[in-house]
Amino acid sequence: MVGFLLALGVAGIVVLVLTLVVGDLFDGLLDGLGWSLPTEAVAGFAGGFGFAGAAALSVTGSPVAAGLVGLGVGTGLATGAVWLFRTLSRDTGSGSPRTSDLLEARGQVLHDIPPDGFGVVTVTVAGNPTRIHARADRGIPAGTTVVVVAVISPTAVSVTPLFET
Repeated sequence: MVGFLLALGVAGIVVLVLTLVVGDLFDGLLDGLGWSLPTEAVAGFAGGFGFAGAAALSVTGSPVAAGLVGLGVGTGLATGAVWLFRTLSRDTGSGSPRTSDLLEARGQVLHDIPPDGFGVVTVTVAGNPTRIHARADRGIPAGTTVVVVAVISPTAVSVTPLFET
């Protein structure tokens, strides 16, 4: 009985790791059986039930205790596996902001913006600091906090001071 539970635990962990590494290959694996459970939930449950059940059976010698402990640990691991896989698979975008994402973003002037030319500002969008050329209606000194009011090109924006003086 302990050998079966350990084999179940190992099989669950193997499927869990394969699901993590190979991705969506196992999605829908159980749909043919009419189950709508995510593969990682079943694998997490099998791993937890197998290992915890084997440990409980070895310690207590009671199959009932082994089943209850395995059920509790398996359910916890199934829930944790689903949460972890959903967290890891969330699409957070490319991670690099597009120039259009800079509109209305706040930034700092790094190099003075002359009234008739371009300076440089740094703007943080989605946690990514971006240095970009900036133009303004009037001169703006370095260190001034600005807001992007227009996108001029993929490499330049128009800004205005955040606080007009």
